[in-house]
Amino acid sequence: MSFDRILVTGAAGKVARSVLAPIAALCRSLWLTDIAPFEASIAHAEVRIADLADAAQATPLLDGVDAVVHFAGYPREAAWPVLLEANIRTTINLWEAAAAAGVRRIVYASSNHAVGYYPRDQRIDAAVPVRPDGRYGVTKAFMESVAQMYADKTGLQAFGMRIGYCGPQPLDARMLSHWLHPEDLARLIEVGLTAACHHEIVY
Repeated sequence: MSFDRILVTGAAGKVARSVLAPIAALCRSLWLTDIAPFEASIAHAEVRIADLADAAQATPLLDGVDAVVHFAGYPREAAWPVLLEANIRTTINLWEAAAAAGVRRIVYASSNHAVGYYPRDQRIDAAVPVRPDGRYGVTKAFMESVAQMYADKTGLQAFGMRIGYCGPQPLDARMLSHWLHPEDLARLIEVGLTAACHHEIVY
């Protein structure tokens, strides 16, 4: 699967920045969006500032886009009003606009927090029921459900990555249990963009 244009949301964030170059290699045109101004370090990338919580701003971002790599959102536990705008409304607006625009696939950042309330000594996989450990985890479980619904009803393929800690190295033993190196995340995104799928949840 090749792409003319890929959109990366939340592109100014630390995790997104660590994988922009490998994503750029998969497409002819890379659009980067975030809520605040930032500079792109990729030669053929175009920055588009937008608030995905506003449907009127989200819709134009999907024009001519083949696939989306979705990192936008509030990345940790917060009060409901914060997460409603940053994680719930953005999810609704992105999938709605993507389906209307004929986008083929969304690769998105879910989280281990969607299943974070299982005991630490219990080994789980992607097939277990969601069991969020907080409000943030609930928003990620919501995103996974939205992705499943749009895949089933509209054919908009989706690939959800339950990311734990992403960085060059784990900082302690707990981080080691859910550590993902940026190079491995980049490879996982490539798999998510190119492998045959309907809707998958992966670690």
